[in-house]
Amino acid sequence: MEDALTRAGLFRSKDFLSRFIVLMLLFVTLLLIGYAELSHRDFLKHHQELAAKATEGAGRLISLYLETMRRDLSLFAAEHRELISTLAADPRDDEKFEKLQTKVAEYFPGFLALTIANRQGSILVDDFDERIEESCINDIRGFARDRRPQSIFIHPNPKGYHFDIMVEWGGKAPTGGIFFISFKIEALTRILADSELPEHSMIILHREIPGLIELTSKGTRVDLQQEFILKPEELQQVIYSRALPNTRWDLVDIPRKGLIESHRSKVRLQVLVVFVILLAATLYMAYLVRREERGRSRAEEALLESHHKLEHRVHQRTRELSEKNLSLRHEIMQRRKAQEALSASEERYVLAVNGSNDGIWDWSIKQNQLYLSHRCDKMLGEKQALEADLSKLLERVHPDEQSPIKGLFTKVIEGNADQLYYELRMRHASGSYRWFLMRGSAVRDSQGEASRIAGSLTDITKRKLAEIELLRDALHDSLTRLPNRTLFKDRLNQVIKSAARYKDFQFAVLCLDLDRFKWVNDSFGHPVGDRLLIDVAERVSAMIRREDTLARLSDDEFAILLTKLHGLEETKVLTQRILTQLEFPFLIEEREIYLSGSIGIAFESKGGEDGDTLLRKADIAMYRAKAKGKGCFELFDEQEHEHKHIETA
Repeated sequence: MEDALTRAGLFRSKDFLSRFIVLMLLFVTLLLIGYAELSHRDFLKHHQELAAKATEGAGRLISLYLETMRRDLSLFAAEHRELISTLAADPRDDEKFEKLQTKVAEYFPGFLALTIANRQGSILVDDFDERIEESCINDIRGFARDRRPQSIFIHPNPKGYHFDIMVEWGGKAPTGGIFFISFKIEALTRILADSELPEHSMIILHREIPGLIELTSKGTRVDLQQEFILKPEELQQVIYSRALPNTRWDLVDIPRKGLIESHRSKVRLQVLVVFVILLAATLYMAYLVRREERGRSRAEEALLESHHKLEHRVHQRTRELSEKNLSLRHEIMQRRKAQEALSASEERYVLAVNGSNDGIWDWSIKQNQLYLSHRCDKMLGEKQALEADLSKLLERVHPDEQSPIKGLFTKVIEGNADQLYYELRMRHASGSYRWFLMRGSAVRDSQGEASRIAGSLTDITKRKLAEIELLRDALHDSLTRLPNRTLFKDRLNQVIKSAARYKDFQFAVLCLDLDRFKWVNDSFGHPVGDRLLIDVAERVSAMIRREDTLARLSDDEFAILLTKLHGLEETKVLTQRILTQLEFPFLIEEREIYLSGSIGIAFESKGGEDGDTLLRKADIAMYRAKAKGKGCFELFDEQEHEHKHIETA
């Protein structure tokens, strides 16, 4: 490269600058090569991290879904043990079989089929019209012999591609056996489709048969337009894998074919383009340096000639300045005394301003010029002085307070107000708003017209935030940050007033009490109980609308205010959804805690009740729900309540 530059006539071969440029080009080339490699590694690492997060998330969702279905199936088998035992004893009893089908359909909507086998794995009853595949029979027998810990399998069948969940029924009794239900795979494919990354494929593979595709986001292996088994080179492209518990499946993530290589080619092309640009820039720079050297030689000759002329003029000018120097000394002495007096006055003023910890501002109305002290700039977070324009300063005022402060300035100018005193928010350089106290008064001329307004600016943010925090603490629960009883009753009274104004306005008050919460505190301690209360508040808050209110009334008692309802049925549906969500386990400190709740409802559509009465009605209904059993809700019945009240009397 150095010889090429020399042949181009830009440098001599021994020129130091040419050698330096060549070395810099070589160094930059090495840097570009290193950048290309690091960029490709970062790309791989980034996709591996994304694949890990997506695969782990999908795996957790699938595991949670399968474990929930397996647990529900175990509960169903235990609950209907007698019916299953009767049908196993007499498989030809069509009436019992239809009854069991009905129970399963109610418990597991959309199931595909059910099967009952004995402890040896022999099928007694099935819903596949006796067309069970050999692989399914082998899995039943393997599960019966306890040679396989898995209880969840995927099977093809003429009736439909499905996955089976097997559980034991009958316990250790001799009449017990295996009960399993077949489900459609749409729920699993939907999880894969929702979790799959762009340019990636998320696949469930068979763990014992390398590369065998069980399920993809597009469907089963039957739905794919390709081979059932991945090739060895395709298996090598797997960047993340996760085993699914209680199954023979592995969840893997495979990037699109050619994604990695296309990125490598793209980075190489970028490096090549940058190198060509740097080489062209280097050649052009060498040309400019050479031209600059020739111009510098001519400039040095002209400069030497100008130097001689300048020496003559300086000598002549020196004599003139010496004569004027004597007259200026006397004037300097006079100005120095005046300057010292002015400096002392300014120093006293600065000390007074800094000592007050306030900013000083002065607005000349006729010239429309604004002076701000350095303290004002500092309080607003500006490193440089603000623009000397009052309108620019007022633009920083919060929109809610711009109109009042402008009106106050107008009153002071017109003489309708003597003082300017107002608390407002102004935008800090960081983008946030801070509270300030602006004070000022007008200076008027002989005709009484205001010529200027001057005053101070005080930062009162800490005091205002303390006032806001005190008000919030007084109206919110310190643990869950939910509204407390005081704020809930205030909002309830506002809703009651709205119901009185509008004829069709309907609302409801719900009292929620957690079952077994005292047992949680006694068993795991109050810190776990506090964490559980916070999780319950977050879970219930996510299920209600923004215009509704969730409040904590006492230890484990919550209240919910539902507004703008379209009838009682809507309230019942939402109440049941809340109870269902509470039955899902809470994961706290690596423990799964199961919980339930009891809810009382006081539905109001006519108005006329006060807040305390509605809360008391909801509380009475809640205790009736607890008396019925855990995980129930009860609607307050006025007639039933009056009847019981008369009996008690």
